[in-house]
Amino acid sequence: MALISLDRPASCGFNDRHSPKTTFDWEDLRYFLTFAAVKSLSGAAKKSGVEHATVSRRIASLEKSLNVKLVDRRKRLYELTDDGRKLAVIGRRIEEQAEAIGRLAVAAQDAPATEVTISAPSSVAIEKLVPQLGAFRAMHPGIVLRLLGDHQYSSLSSCQSDLCIRFSRPVENGIVARRIGTASFSFYCSSFYLEQRLAVHYEFIGYDSEVMTASQNAELKAIVGARPFVLEAKTVELQIRAAEAGVGIALLPDFAVEQNPRLCRLELSRPLEVDVWLGVHEDLRSVASIQAAMNYVESCYR
Repeated sequence: MALISLDRPASCGFNDRHSPKTTFDWEDLRYFLTFAAVKSLSGAAKKSGVEHATVSRRIASLEKSLNVKLVDRRKRLYELTDDGRKLAVIGRRIEEQAEAIGRLAVAAQDAPATEVTISAPSSVAIEKLVPQLGAFRAMHPGIVLRLLGDHQYSSLSSCQSDLCIRFSRPVENGIVARRIGTASFSFYCSSFYLEQRLAVHYEFIGYDSEVMTASQNAELKAIVGARPFVLEAKTVELQIRAAEAGVGIALLPDFAVEQNPRLCRLELSRPLEVDVWLGVHEDLRSVASIQAAMNYVESCYR
């Protein structure tokens, strides 16, 4: 159990010096901050990999330690009190400083770190990064790459990953990003779907907001027009499988499916060109292992 003790400053008056210390468990605060970020017990539990009762118990423990009411339980859903909202702001600052300490420790190492974590859409990890991985390992045997094929973007600021590859420019504070290439998206469906449907009856498979930006989704919807979306999927792989099964027409990255014999390309519009971005936290970009991994990622797009 990690306990944090909050002492009064030495310059305070006699009464303040004799006030009791406030001690709380850092893990209680961490669960509370997760709840404050996602605004639901079930969401916080899912993100933390625990039962929602654990999140509730941790919040109650923090309230007891601080002697402050942080959530309003009178309604069906937990809601932050005014003090809860204030603590969430303060707590996030504490998290950011702790994360900065972690980045400082990594950047200060003389030897390259042994592990570099790269977050990327799974289609990019499979089709772009893995084929070049053998060459990277031959050049850098001391560096272990950890590939996260994420449909939700991992945070660089909170040290969930060291590098990220995204189809939109990263906008987190402290992130340095550069454009490393483009990805073209075209419409694909199964051959038997095409044989059984007239164009006026085409149905589409859509991306959810975690995969494409609002502007990219808007362009997709402009192409589709009034025709219906019959499925929304979080990953390119799900969309590919759905298109192969004849569910509908999907807008897919050409690099992932142009050699797929089970799919046909439809010329419904010009290909949608999407910029590919590589992001790194500014505190880590001078670390030798990070630089080596960045060079590797860029080489995969040459």
